Amino acid sequence: MFAGGAIRDAIVQYYRRSPNGNREFPRAMQDLVEDRRYITVERHLRKIYADPITGKSDWGLIKDANGAIVGVYSQSREVPLKRDNFPEIFGAFAQAGHYSDWKFGAVIPDTTPAVDGPAPAANGDHAPLPGRGALPRAGG
Repeated sequence: MFAGGAIRDAIVQYYRRSPNGNREFPRAMQDLVEDRRYITVERHLRKIYADPITGKSDWGLIKDANGAIVGVYSQSREVPLKRDNFPEIFGAFAQAGHYSDWKFGAVIPDTTPAVDGPAPAANGDHAPLPGRGALPRAGG
């Protein structure tokens, strides 16, 4: 869960730190490693982590209507070994039939807390991520 959670957190940080108030999600995974929207390169993610289930960096991408990346998921169709005791932010994983059902998304319908609120980070850190404004909700 670390790798998917770290990517999810990087997507949220990329969105929150959009320059000039023009909030946008990344178009490519590499944008999280080298965000060139600034004078100097901003790094939201140290590297694109490999999916720990497949061992490859071939994450499935969750995209919004504009084609921007709002989350990732494993492309593995294996049945998860872990079935309970998930952090609250990943509570829906308990009902997942396959690892590919574990969606590490920055936009989750009806459950995405406001960015300004004390939302727990997906990496297990309970400190809120820096930034202001609310993330758009899926479908709206």
